[in-house]
Parts: sequence; structure tokens; C-alpha cells
Amino acid sequence: AQEFSTVFTVQALIAVGLMASVAIVLFPLAGPLNLGLHGYLLVLALISALPMALLKTLPAARLERALRYGPVAAVDAVQALVFQIIAVGLGVLGFGIGGFVIAAIAQAGVGAILIAFFSPWWLHFGIDRLSLRRLLSFGAMFQAQTAINYVKDSITPLFVGAAVGVTAVGYLNWAYTLAAIPLLIAYPLSDVTFSVFARARRDEELLASMVERAIHICALTVLPISVLTIVGAARLVDVVFGETWRPALPALY
Repeated sequence: AQEFSTVFTVQALIAVGLMASVAIVLFPLAGPLNLGLHGYLLVLALISALPMALLKTLPAARLERALRYGPVAAVDAVQALVFQIIAVGLGVLGFGIGGFVIAAIAQAGVGAILIAFFSPWWLHFGIDRLSLRRLLSFGAMFQAQTAINYVKDSITPLFVGAAVGVTAVGYLNWAYTLAAIPLLIAYPLSDVTFSVFARARRDEELLASMVERAIHICALTVLPISVLTIVGAARLVDVVFGETWRPALPALY
């Protein structure tokens, strides 16, 4: 209980700090980035989904720790469905990017509510120093990859958009999405194997065998799909996306 409370409190403080930092830093940049007041407010609305997403983190972690991936997958599927229905529906109705923001907030809210049915946990604030020290010894390094990914993902929309326009941002995002299709297999596998590896961490021989097998499975599935994606990319553009997206092929390659 103390560990959960400590983790939740620290995550809440980080989330509030990130929201405040984005609000402060982005305000003077709204003009140079061509956001305007409307765009600035939309960004603030979008990051407001962060606290709601936080409510899902610990219950989902408890389910994964028990290797109960069925409920986690069900909640993720419902979240994806909710987002697509709202985003597409509001887009058709002419809401523009505002519809995307509303869909993101709804997605986070639905996930927080549904996960509570499978893994109920009462929110408790408080920091236990011993628990914090023990968790930070590993958690800081593990979570650093998330921070690096956020920084990496922000480069394209912020700097590329400011330098060469939103069309280039669209091309690069499209190329990245298509290139990352093989990772749709690797990501779920990594989610499962992390918990399994954690359970086997004290048996080095078993852990080594499991890691080797996971790498083998990834290689047999991800690499062939990657090759097919590259080989068939031009044809896929013509048939599915249209010639408008041909300028994005160099970025994909």
C-alpha cells in the first residue's frame, strides 16, 4: 500500500509539473509556432488528459504484475474504439483539431473508469521515503526512456512544423506510422515479457533462455514484415493512400 501511494503521489506531482511547464513554456512560443490563442488552448486541453491517464497506470500495472493481460487488452481496445468513433465523428461534423482533443480526453477518461472495474484501488496520497528510495533506484532509469521518447516525438511537430510547414509534418508522421507497423507485434510482446522477465530475474539461466527466445520470436515476425513494408510501400501508396502521399516515400525508406 505504501509503495502504491508513493508511486501515485510522485506521478501526480510529475504530471502537474509537466502541465504547468508546458503552459508556461508554450505561451511565448504560440506566436512563432503559429499556434495562436486557439491552438494554445487546444494544447492545454489536450494535456489535461494526462491526470486521467494517470488514474489508469497503477491498476493496469497491478493486472500486468499478475499476468492478467486480458482485462488490460480489453480496456485498450475499448479506448481505441472510443477515440476513433469520437475523432472521426467530430471530424465529419467539422470540429477540426478540436475533435481530436475531445477524443483524446474521452479516451483517457474511459480507460480510467474501465480499468477500475478490473483492478479497483482507492487513491491515496503520501510518500514513504524508504519506498521512494527503493523505487527510484530502478524506476528513474526505466522511466527515463519515456521522457526521451516524449522529447524525440516533439521534434517533428514543433521544429519541422516551424521550419517547413505542417505539410512536411504530415508526411513525416505518415512515414513513421507506416514504418512502425512491424512494431505492432513487438510492442505487445515487450509488455508481456517485461512482467515475465521480472518474475524470473533471480534465475539467471532461465532469464537468459527467455530473453533469447523473445528475441528469436521478434526476429521471425518483425523483420519479414519490415521487408514487405519497404518492398510494397510504393504500391501501397498508389492503392490505399493515393499519389498525394508519394513525396513521403523517401522519408519512409
